[in-house]
Amino acid sequence: MKHYLYNYANFNSKEEMDAAARQHVGIHWNMMNKTDCAVLEMIR
Repeated sequence: MKHYLYNYANFNSKEEMDAAARQHVGIHWNMMNKTDCAVLEMIR
């Protein structure tokens, strides 16, 4: 199942992914609703 996701893996660690997610939320906070935040958290 992971083989098709390989091209989308841009993070070398969970910490890098968390930092990118925090940065995204910080930039787009005003445009995100509770569902958007919940989905991002679930994916993260």
